[in-house]
Amino acid sequence: MGLGISNSVYGFYPRNNPSGFITGIDTSNFYTKDNPSGFITGVDTSSLYPSSNPSGFVTNTNLQELQISLSTGIENYTGTFATPFSSVPTVVATMLATQGFNYMAALTSVTTTDFVADFSDVIEETGVTLNIIAYN
Repeated sequence: MGLGISNSVYGFYPRNNPSGFITGIDTSNFYTKDNPSGFITGVDTSSLYPSSNPSGFVTNTNLQELQISLSTGIENYTGTFATPFSSVPTVVATMLATQGFNYMAALTSVTTTDFVADFSDVIEETGVTLNIIAYN
């Protein structure tokens, strides 16, 4: 028994175009015939991307993410980065509690090797996670 899809349709695309790419119509209103891909070509993009990184992808960044399951009865946490940073990183802290309680974390000390997070209240529930994203 099928899913109620007619014989002329395979999934969400017709059998005569299973890739889903636009075919059989004029797309020149969107892309010029000399650049059908739509990628920026023949234009100086140096004001957008430096010549050292023309792709625009983030490179040469030390990015670390930590997810720490917190014990009950604590009101702060001192953590260590997996790899020391070359300078004091930017750090973002968020908290997730599985039982619907809300906590906030304030970063009171950040160095190239560690951080201290103070919580808005004593952690009284299990399943509370401190999420840290640090980068420079």
